[in-house]
Amino acid sequence: PEPEPEPEPEPEPEPEDDTEAGLPDGGGEADCDGASSLGVRTPFHLVAYGSVFDVATPAGSDDAVSVTGLDFLTYQTSTMSYQLFGRDGSLDDGALGTGMGDWVLISSGTVKGMGSTTYTSLPPLETPAIVPGNGGTISFYLTLNRKAMFLANPAYLADSSPLEDDNLVIDMAGGKASQTQAPFGGTYQDAAFR
Repeated sequence: PEPEPEPEPEPEPEPEDDTEAGLPDGGGEADCDGASSLGVRTPFHLVAYGSVFDVATPAGSDDAVSVTGLDFLTYQTSTMSYQLFGRDGSLDDGALGTGMGDWVLISSGTVKGMGSTTYTSLPPLETPAIVPGNGGTISFYLTLNRKAMFLANPAYLADSSPLEDDNLVIDMAGGKASQTQAPFGGTYQDAAFR
C-alpha cells in the first residue's frame, strides 16, 4: 500500500492582541555594503500586507550605501509572493500619495515565511539600491500577497530615535504598515520593522 500524504499545516490564526512572547533579539535588517545591520526589539506588534520605510545616509558623510538585501519577520510560515519597490526621497515627501508612477519595482518573487522569531530573507537584489551620501534618502515599499508581515507598533518603542552607525540611518519608527492588499492605495498605519 502507498503511504498516506502528510496533511497540509493549518494556517496560523491572526493575533488577537498586541503582545508576543519569545521575540528575537535585534530587528529587521538591511544588508548593506560597509554598514552594520541595525534593529530594535519590542513585544508589541502589527500584522500587515506590507511596510513602507526610509533608509538614509548620515548628513555630512559623502559615502553612499548599497542595499543588497532585506530581512523581515512574518506571522505565517508559508510561501508568499512579494514585491519590493523603491523611490528617491523620503516618506515625508508624500511618497504614498504619488501612486505607482514615482516608484520602481526593485525585486519580486516568492519566499517562504519563517515565522515571527526567525527572519525571512529576500533573495539578494540583482541590482543593489544605492542610497546617496550626505543625507540621501530612499523610500522602500515591501508588500506581500497576504496579511503576514510582522511589524512593531512604534507607539510602544522605548526609544523612537533613528538607529544609525557610521554609514547608515534607519528611521525605525518612521514607517507605515499597509493594511490593504493592493500596494499604493488604501489604509496605512504607523509601523516599524522588528
